[in-house]
Amino acid sequence: MDGTLAKQSAAARRIPDVPPRRAPSIHAHLVVLALLTLLPAWGLAGYAAWRSALAEQAQLLRIGQDAAADIAAAVGREVAALRAGLAALATSPALVAGDLPAFERQLGLLYGTGALAVTIALAALPDALAARPALQRDRSTGRAVVLFEQPLADGRDDSPHLVLSTDAVRFWSPIIERARLPEGWVAAVLGPDRVITARWPEPGRFIGRPVHPAALAMLDAAPPGSQGGWGSGSTREGDPVRIAWRSVPGMPWTVLVGVPVD
Repeated sequence: MDGTLAKQSAAARRIPDVPPRRAPSIHAHLVVLALLTLLPAWGLAGYAAWRSALAEQAQLLRIGQDAAADIAAAVGREVAALRAGLAALATSPALVAGDLPAFERQLGLLYGTGALAVTIALAALPDALAARPALQRDRSTGRAVVLFEQPLADGRDDSPHLVLSTDAVRFWSPIIERARLPEGWVAAVLGPDRVITARWPEPGRFIGRPVHPAALAMLDAAPPGSQGGWGSGSTREGDPVRIAWRSVPGMPWTVLVGVPVD
């Protein structure tokens, strides 16, 4: 009986037979070889796509910076033209002679669009407003306007001044529209108080609102004396954008151009 138990114990300890390992087939070798060949190509393709995307974004940002500079220059030219027109009106023979009907006809020829209006004020604008034109609400119409002034010929502070009212929606915002920015881009002009003075698209919706906090932080972080630059931010809808900015020549205004980030 002991012999039988010994045989059973030996059989239990016997290691089961392991089938012989099959060598990889030729097809498997070919698959591995193909993968090893393609992996570097895939890596290079991915790297090339990444580099191409970066180059495209850099190109778009350069276009955005050029657009901001062009809009700033256009706004600067309009400001210079408005001031020159006011200076010429202040020496108008009709105004000097006191012929107000003739002077008003002259105004109609120069500013007959409704986007501009000239009035005669009995006192000068406050110094801060005259030196730093900013957006305000017209008391009679409620429209968002920017005011410019010009003393009359005698130059006395207590003499009447010409005051030019420029409509933010109808005069300043079309300057941005004429820049013909790509679809989905946004541009705005900020006044000295960082309030939106002109915008495209949807000027009526945004004019008079403070600039987006991300854009404000970018401008505040710019080195003193900087005339332009760029940074990252987002729209009010939360979409990421690259922001190019440029100062307006001769004015405490700033142009922003938002370039979408795909």
